[in-house]
Amino acid sequence: MTTYYFDSVLGSDAAAGTSIATAKQNFNLFNGFTPVAGDTVMFKRGAPQTTTEAIKSIRGGSSDTARIRHGAYGEAQVPYSIWKYGTGAGNMILNAAQRSYLDFEDMYFDMRSSDCRNSIYLASQGAVESVGVNIRRCFFQGANSPTLHIGNGLGVLQEPSSTAWPRDYNIEDCEFFDNDGHGLIIIGSRNIAVRRCKFYRNGANDPNGGHGFSSRYNRTDTTSGWINTSGTLWKKTLGAAEPDAYYVQTSVPGYSRVRRTAGAATAPVGGEYGVSGGVLYINVNSTSSPNGQGVRYAWGICAGLLIENCESHDNYWNAAAPYHEGHGFAFDDFADNSFFLRNKSYNNQGAGFSINRGDRNRIIGNIAYGNWQAGIICSPMDGLNIINNTFYRNNSGTGAHAGEIHSFGNSKDVVISNNIIVSTVGYGISRETTDTGFSGATNNITGYTKSAEKNAFVTNTVTDDPLLDALYRPAAPPVKRGGVYLGGKDFNGKQFYNPPSIGAVDEVPSTPRYLMISK
Repeated sequence: MTTYYFDSVLGSDAAAGTSIATAKQNFNLFNGFTPVAGDTVMFKRGAPQTTTEAIKSIRGGSSDTARIRHGAYGEAQVPYSIWKYGTGAGNMILNAAQRSYLDFEDMYFDMRSSDCRNSIYLASQGAVESVGVNIRRCFFQGANSPTLHIGNGLGVLQEPSSTAWPRDYNIEDCEFFDNDGHGLIIIGSRNIAVRRCKFYRNGANDPNGGHGFSSRYNRTDTTSGWINTSGTLWKKTLGAAEPDAYYVQTSVPGYSRVRRTAGAATAPVGGEYGVSGGVLYINVNSTSSPNGQGVRYAWGICAGLLIENCESHDNYWNAAAPYHEGHGFAFDDFADNSFFLRNKSYNNQGAGFSINRGDRNRIIGNIAYGNWQAGIICSPMDGLNIINNTFYRNNSGTGAHAGEIHSFGNSKDVVISNNIIVSTVGYGISRETTDTGFSGATNNITGYTKSAEKNAFVTNTVTDDPLLDALYRPAAPPVKRGGVYLGGKDFNGKQFYNPPSIGAVDEVPSTPRYLMISK
């Protein structure tokens, strides 16, 4: 195992690069530098590395115990190496597509230059997955395109033609800010943990909008290829990289969400779909061709995401986008079986949290306040749990919703329990009559102008003022230590009481970050 050193100011490309005294200068050059699994690549703190080589590819490790680490060394006023984009580098700084078992530590990706849309390009391609990447204490700023106005601070994605996916990542103690699109977006990936990260001032320029944190399945919008089987039953062959359809939506009134049939996959009834032999069958009780019915199906699973102890604030809604964006955190377009745990979302120009389709997600122990839209918004999805959160005086700007927890309809089996909800609009919880199977208990709901709920369903509601202090701790006796004990910890890791207070509590000072400094 070899350690290589780079110093863009004092190094020399003619040097061996295997000691601080013999540091190389430019990471672009591979003369005498060919890292293999188990090697470490170190960059001088405070020294800028500028990539000018088109689509600068890096090498990956071979296993979790034979990784390639990219880190920082030396003493400087800043604790990280600095990475910049040079002309002709292919819209990215580093290309890690198809690479696995990599560490990136203490790196600052400054993309505030012409047409840099990616910091590290992390993707599965073809049949090659990307596994086991760790990103720690890194900064992602300024992803942009001067003409397209797109760019995310960091993306982890399954390319649309790929039959593999990224998985088993850890992204910790990083910051994402001033990016045209999303701060961090995860597409078609599995088992990704994001911990103690910050997202702010993202989404100002992307024509499709952006969020602090976002995720989604890969998906297909269909405008051709449908064949009538009989009556209102239609079929379409899935694409070569599309193994299944996990979520189907349409623009047909009453069928915004089409659910998988429990019967024969080739003969779904109205409002259902099935998949058999690489063919998608749908039935929306219409004899018209689905080519013009806005049919979208999700096929690249995005699941097993864990977003915990993060902050998202002051992200922007680009009013030119087709929908109201700028949310703090979004499981956006079909993320499944994922968790938002103990996060804070505040002063965003969208909602605090958005669950935009996708099933069986858990929103537990979070705090949202001062956002332009609701504390949490929900589009058609099934099996969502919203438990032990505090949603406080959101709906403060343009695009306000009818409640602090707001569902747009056509969702099923949602549980809303043990939340503190302080509203300034009509309702604490707003749902539509098309939302079915909703349940919940022991929410503290106050401040509304009409009633605690639109289309009531929860029980044992506490209506006392929670008397929240500056850290959102309730002092009201009916709220303090009320609810059902669920275990777990608060935003900063302090153990809940048994039973805990209703809501989420930001009770102790924020956990400090520690930099791993090598000299």
